[in-house]
Amino acid sequence: MRRIALLFLLLFGAAFAFAQVSEIHYLENANLAWEEVTTDIDGNPLLSTDVVTYEAYIYDSALVIDDQIPANLISVGEVAEPTITIDFAGLPRVMYYAGVRVKVVDGTGGVTTSDIAWSYDPVAVDPTQPFAYIPLGGVLVLPLPTGLREAGM
Repeated sequence: MRRIALLFLLLFGAAFAFAQVSEIHYLENANLAWEEVTTDIDGNPLLSTDVVTYEAYIYDSALVIDDQIPANLISVGEVAEPTITIDFAGLPRVMYYAGVRVKVVDGTGGVTTSDIAWSYDPVAVDPTQPFAYIPLGGVLVLPLPTGLREAGM
């Protein structure tokens, strides 16, 4: 019974996550862009001594993980401009969510990061356009054949 409940929860979660995405982009390389961050959460301008960078991540949408822990994610890179190219080479051909967080190093060397904003989150994207990626040319992962049996002669 416990296994059935867990299976239901996992399937429902995956279906819910998939239902949140209104666009799937099939690409070998994706160009992810976002708005530049120039203020803190209260709207105060960042200081001229603050160095702003952005850390980009992806993860397989079928995974049930804490998507705010970078160790759970695939790092795409850290950039100073609000755009990054995601190279899907060598990754399985599954649906990926893309996310970005802001990292600010202040004039004293203190580091502050935001939460990760995800491509499926209507707060982070146009509410009508949550999206995901499926790599073209990615590594195709196939299920095992089922129903093996002796068919007789």
